Amino acid sequence: AICPGGQVCTAGTIVVVDRRCSPATRGWCLYEWDHTVLYHGIGGLHLVHVGRDALVLLLEEIDVDTAECFESDDLDMILRKIREHHGSTDAFNVALKLALALKPLSYKADLQQLARRSEGTAWDFGLVEHWLAGGERALCVAAGAGAGKSTVSAALVREVLGRRAQGPPGGWEGPVSAA
Repeated sequence: AICPGGQVCTAGTIVVVDRRCSPATRGWCLYEWDHTVLYHGIGGLHLVHVGRDALVLLLEEIDVDTAECFESDDLDMILRKIREHHGSTDAFNVALKLALALKPLSYKADLQQLARRSEGTAWDFGLVEHWLAGGERALCVAAGAGAGKSTVSAALVREVLGRRAQGPPGGWEGPVSAA
């Protein structure tokens, strides 16, 4: 896809909605959305020029179990992949609906910049790991402006709190609820 300004899009999927056919009812469209979320994160899926009323209708139509596909073998493969990536089709439907309704921002570029900024830093998060073992539920990083709160928070998520899950890219495991 070509983004505004003529640049090639490489960090997600832009959805152009056809008024004659809803992508939320098409197996191959949902398959592409699944791969976008898997490889680029939920912030990589962008709906362009979809008004509130159209979005409400689109959200109501999302149900991968009732999606249409010309070839039943294709639909079987799509459903198998979605279950493999998300655990169940219900989990995928919910995640997709939330992502489209809430329109989360992607902080991927910001996190990459923070990682570059702290490149070569030897982090010692032993106290944090010990604290986590105690079962506490929240961690607050507080300091003045410019002290490095974002940098240390990104490092905590990257190094301690959020571990890349084994398997397909994009998955996380660990105690992070949101970052």
